Amino acid sequence: MKNLYSKTVFTILCALTTVNANAEVKLELTDTNNRSETRRSKANFSFGGTVDARFIYDSYDSYSARDGVIYFYPSAPNFNVNGIDLNKNDALNFSVFATRLHAKVDGFTVLGADANVMIETDFLGTSDDALQLMRIRLAYFQLDWGNDKLLIGQSNSMNFIPEVVSGCVDFAGGLPFNTLNRAVQIRYDHSFNNIVTASFNAEMYDHHRSVGPKDAQIDAAIPALHAQLLFGNTSGKHTVGGITFGAKWLQPRESYINNIFEEIKTDRTIFSYSVNGFFKFYAGDFKVQLYGIYGSNITTLGNIGGYGKLLEDSETIDYRLTNSYSASGWLDIESPTFNKFKISLLMGYQKNLGTKEQIDLATNDDGSYKYSYLKDPNLQSFSRIAPRIHYAASKQLGFELEYSYNTASWAQEIDNNLKSVGANDVTKNNRVLFRTFFKF
Repeated sequence: MKNLYSKTVFTILCALTTVNANAEVKLELTDTNNRSETRRSKANFSFGGTVDARFIYDSYDSYSARDGVIYFYPSAPNFNVNGIDLNKNDALNFSVFATRLHAKVDGFTVLGADANVMIETDFLGTSDDALQLMRIRLAYFQLDWGNDKLLIGQSNSMNFIPEVVSGCVDFAGGLPFNTLNRAVQIRYDHSFNNIVTASFNAEMYDHHRSVGPKDAQIDAAIPALHAQLLFGNTSGKHTVGGITFGAKWLQPRESYINNIFEEIKTDRTIFSYSVNGFFKFYAGDFKVQLYGIYGSNITTLGNIGGYGKLLEDSETIDYRLTNSYSASGWLDIESPTFNKFKISLLMGYQKNLGTKEQIDLATNDDGSYKYSYLKDPNLQSFSRIAPRIHYAASKQLGFELEYSYNTASWAQEIDNNLKSVGANDVTKNNRVLFRTFFKF
């Protein structure tokens, strides 16, 4: 099945490249009076991508994904009987899995709108077990009427702001301080003028799902909803800012067993929300970007957190659920280019804010939680300081070097609000990443 999936994506991309780059396409449009008219549009096909080679060194065992390409934070300490931390290990990795291919089609006129199609893939797979397999990153079409746009397909979640994103060398634009997710969605954008744009979408998450049962959003039968206001001219060196509100519903159980061993249907769901703010401005030729997000169970976006059984419902079989909260933010400063060199700095911080109501932390024999779904609940906070340097050898070829100092504060014990009890252990990782890429 995995091989079939990879071959299918690759075949689609290759097929698009075999079409004449300026093929003339005939489109049939029918108006409200059933009169048919024929329009001719120039359909422009383009194929490209990036060969991405990464060389990564870490000084401490850390939480990461895709063979270390996607980095999160240093692991909790692991002391042996002699008090030696077994996680203090050097690690070196070479990777080309972030190499990307894309195919674009535009030039169509459909329903009075300029239409375009985008398909993009890489080789990071959909999980660590599927590493090196092609996955769909983007697959959507968009209709553009000028002040109004409609997008349908898989694209970036609305919490990811393409106008305000770090150019850090580490993969994913500053993840996990910056949110990253792609979802199948319907999105509508309306520009009131050159300054104010309002956006709305409904999205269902694919392989970037919330911690817990993977079908919890599907079983809730409600898409995640977002609304965004963006202020500023997004082209050129202009100030841009905005705010995004999000809402999500999950249903982790469809049924439960009562006291007389009968299976009872339940439709109990849990609601969570998020709000983010973003801002970009220029101080001379220096670009300054800020981003922050706060919310409940925003693990879908890469944050720590989760949800679980309300402790006061310990004796209730059809129990209620409660969320864990977190906040995350980052600052990125980028210098102007001087003799093909550019120097920049990313600083990020994320905090586990725990739960507002006590959560049931009962565990199974293997240590997993019986009734709660939590992502690293002992992790209280983590941070990163990452200077980088970029050299543009040409428009196609670039070289980047980044050093990041990562720290994580781990609670030895937590209470039922997921707050630390006693002193925390702080772990540190020095990460050095060299990247070279060639765009075509």
